[in-house]
Amino acid sequence: MTYRNYFAGLIIFGLLAAALVGGCRSDDNVLYISPNGTGRGDAKNSPCSLAAARQKLAGLDGAMNEDFIVYLRGGTYELDRPLAFTDLDSGTGGHRIAFRAFLGEAPVISGGVKITNWSEVAGTKIWQAKAPVGLRTRQLYVNGVRANRASAKAGSLGAFLVNPTGYTTTNISLQQWKNPVDIEFVFASDEGGGTPWTESRCGVAAISGDATKTVVTMKQPAHTNTIHRGNVTVQKPTVIENAFELLDEPGEWYLNSATDTVYYLPRAGEDLRHAEVIAPRLEMLLHGKGTPSHPIQNLLFQGITFSYATWLGPSGSNGFAELQANYIVTQQPATNAMAPANVYFKAAHNVFFENCTFSHLGAQGLAFDHGSQNNSIIGNIFTDISGTALRVGDVDEPHAFPNAQDRGNKICNNYIHDNCVEYHGGTGLFAGYVADTEISHNEICNQPYTGISVGWGWGAESYMENNRITSNRIANVMLFLRDGGAIYTLSPQSNSVLTGNYIVNCKWNGLYHDEGTCYYTDRSNVVDTVGGNWLSLWTASIRHNDIQTNWYNKDALQNGGVSNIIANNILFTPETWPAGARTITNSAGLEPAFRALLHK
Repeated sequence: MTYRNYFAGLIIFGLLAAALVGGCRSDDNVLYISPNGTGRGDAKNSPCSLAAARQKLAGLDGAMNEDFIVYLRGGTYELDRPLAFTDLDSGTGGHRIAFRAFLGEAPVISGGVKITNWSEVAGTKIWQAKAPVGLRTRQLYVNGVRANRASAKAGSLGAFLVNPTGYTTTNISLQQWKNPVDIEFVFASDEGGGTPWTESRCGVAAISGDATKTVVTMKQPAHTNTIHRGNVTVQKPTVIENAFELLDEPGEWYLNSATDTVYYLPRAGEDLRHAEVIAPRLEMLLHGKGTPSHPIQNLLFQGITFSYATWLGPSGSNGFAELQANYIVTQQPATNAMAPANVYFKAAHNVFFENCTFSHLGAQGLAFDHGSQNNSIIGNIFTDISGTALRVGDVDEPHAFPNAQDRGNKICNNYIHDNCVEYHGGTGLFAGYVADTEISHNEICNQPYTGISVGWGWGAESYMENNRITSNRIANVMLFLRDGGAIYTLSPQSNSVLTGNYIVNCKWNGLYHDEGTCYYTDRSNVVDTVGGNWLSLWTASIRHNDIQTNWYNKDALQNGGVSNIIANNILFTPETWPAGARTITNSAGLEPAFRALLHK
């Protein structure tokens, strides 16, 4: 890679809305950038403009002989397009391109726009403001706190009877609602006759009717996909969202797409005249895309916050027809796929994320797939993400060639909490078709569904092997959906290990080896307080797993598997914690050097 090509790539990354700027040292191996630098660029306290930095780098060429460091000074970098990396932006010669927060400062990469000039709607407690023309978003944040889309329980609005094009109801007041194309039906858990491990969404196309009946026509193919997912039929919505007429609870908001007006009902103590209100407008903040033969590689991101991005897919004609873990049915194009991530890498090698924060995001958080190998995700915070917080591995290439496999990735000492806040079927940490993957010492808590999910394929053979799920602490999971677990696996994964994990307060299964899981060794895990089984191997396709010397305090075991070893596991009570179990609980979760993350 040449420095000239590298900096050309940096320009493509985004041209930050506030004119992203940089500076460089005399040795030409460091850039200092800030949102509004105007200096000469020859010192950290005098960052030069982007144009000046380009001039300084224009004459440089040749292979890298040391790391190239880009220091980001503190402040918010407001993007008007995603930062885009390709294999041409890789480090070479064993050296890295490092994007680092300047010491003691907090740079934020933001895809949001501020909403200002609020005024109170006469005769109400609702406030309103004009949004940028054409703004489309599914999220709003007030002083850094996610607002809730205006909503109501569907049952409070009447009975909805399903038909091939939508629903009918005797509630004729819906015919007076404005902007029906903004409205969205939510199908939560199995309350509507669906699967207890998914939650789907479908938008309204039109509302009509007469004096006795309202006809709600749903968007297609979303409606068909939502009510018929495989062998599952969903009959009725459980929640209705995103209508001005539902704006009645503090903390709720609504965007009128016809008038570009945002409405918000403040929470106690909020003053919209002085609040910082941010609406995400970009669907991706950063993407790095290589190919298996030309991977993007040798990049480091350190100390950077990635915030304020949305995802508009569920609002479109495909809706959000979930099969499992944010894997969704789509027909335009005609394929099933994982929900996207706001920070995404494809075919990446030796890419590092360290001490970064992923928050206030509207899709999945961070994802690596399709030939991503030997990447490290260490010491980061993932919180307030609409879907799955962190994903490694694809779900569509079980027999990928070696250079297209997702292999050798490390996910350690991350604090993953309070995620899947919009798409409740997501997981804290998801790994699809992966091999040689290390998932260790992560702290995962407050999740509506599964904590850690590893594997795909429902028993199908693949290249999955040598996966290690060790010393994680998983607390308060399965809080909303069912038929998942604190740790969940799928399909054969030879020579894989699940050991030293501490599970506490899981509302469903603790260790859940689902269909086709084979060749796992479970040792020295502690399962403390579960609502379901401490261990579930429910069907005959679950074979050849070795599960011994684990501790549990609820004597509930589901064993429909074949040729598994389940022996020497120890039941304990709150009064009789064995010393060995205490050793596991004390060492699981973040290691001492990373425990400060719990207080950020």
